[in-house]
Amino acid sequence: MINLLALEDTSQWDDFVKSFVNYDIYYTAEYLEPFSAVENAQIYLLTYKNENFKLSYPVLLKDIADDLKFLPSGKFFDLETPYGYGGPIIENFDENSIKLFFKELSEWAKANKIVSQFFRFHPLLKNNIYCDKYVELKSIKQTVFMDTTDEETIYKNMNDKCRNMVKKAIKNGVTIEIDNSINSQIVFKNLYSQTMSRHNASDFYYFTDAFWDCIFKQLGTLCNIFVAKYENIIISSAIIYECGQFLHYHLSASDRDYMKFGAVNLLLYEVAKYGAKKGVKKFHLGGGVDAGDGLFIFKKSFNKNGLLDFYIGRNIFDKDKYNDLLNLRKKYEPDFDLNNKRLIGYRGNA
Repeated sequence: MINLLALEDTSQWDDFVKSFVNYDIYYTAEYLEPFSAVENAQIYLLTYKNENFKLSYPVLLKDIADDLKFLPSGKFFDLETPYGYGGPIIENFDENSIKLFFKELSEWAKANKIVSQFFRFHPLLKNNIYCDKYVELKSIKQTVFMDTTDEETIYKNMNDKCRNMVKKAIKNGVTIEIDNSINSQIVFKNLYSQTMSRHNASDFYYFTDAFWDCIFKQLGTLCNIFVAKYENIIISSAIIYECGQFLHYHLSASDRDYMKFGAVNLLLYEVAKYGAKKGVKKFHLGGGVDAGDGLFIFKKSFNKNGLLDFYIGRNIFDKDKYNDLLNLRKKYEPDFDLNNKRLIGYRGNA
C-alpha cells in the first residue's frame, strides 16, 4: 500500500529509511529538513510494502498552481524527487512487486489529482535499472566518484594536472582541516554568496538563513565543513556529507583571489584520504552544471575511471490532464514552446 510520511515525523521517517541496507543521506529527514525552508512544496517520504518487498523515496508534493499562476489552487499536483539524488531504494526486489507498485502508484496518483512525477535517480545506487520498464528514463550527463579504498588508489586515479595542483597547494603552504566553528560557518556563507554571484546562479541557490541554520545544526553528525587555509585565512570551503559507505561533495565556495593556489584540489584530495581512513568506499563529487562543462572536467581529473551515468525520469499518470496543462500554458503564455525538452513539459521551456 502507498503511504506518505510527513517530514515532521522525523523518527518514524528515519526508522523506515534506515531499515534499508543501501540507504544514503539523501533519503533521511535530516538531509531534507533545510530544503523545507526553500522549496514551495510539501516534503514526504513515499513508502510501499508488499509481502517481503519494500520501497521508499522522498518526494516533493507540489501544487502546480504555485508556478502556473493562471490555475486554481488545489486542482493539479505533481511529484518531484528533491535536490540531490534519489529514486527508490528497494529491498527484496522482484519484477512482479515493482510492476504492482507502479500500477498502484498510478491509481493512487490519479485519485489524488497528481498529474506526473519527476525523478532524479542516484548514480551510485544505479536504482534506475529497477524502474526502466515503468519510468521514461533519460541519461542527461555523468557524475564522478573517487575510489577511496586506500590512499594509493586515490592518488593513482588522479591525472597529472590534478596531482600537480595538489603539490602546488602544499608548496604554497595551503592546509586543510575540519572547521565547524561559528566563524567558519559565517565565512562559508559569505564565500558561497560570492561564488553564486560569480556564476550568475538562479535564485534557488541563494539560500535563506533558515536553510543555513538547518545545515549547520547537522555539523559534526551528518556533515562537516572542510576548509582550505592560507596564512590562517579560509580561502576555500566545502560541506561534506557522510553516510555509510559514501561521502558526498555537497556545497562549496572559494575566494576568487586565491584560485591559482590549487586549494580546491588539495581540499578534495584530503577529504578522500579522510574517507579512506574511515573505511568509506566512495567519495561522490557529482557532475557539472551541464554535460561535459569545465566543472565536470575538473571533477573528472580526480578519477578518469570514476564516471557514472546520471538518469532522470518521469511518469505521466494522467495524459489528458498533462496535455490540458500544456495547452493552458500556451493559451495564457503565447510564447510558451509546446515542444520544449523538459520531461515535465508544462513546467518550462528549458
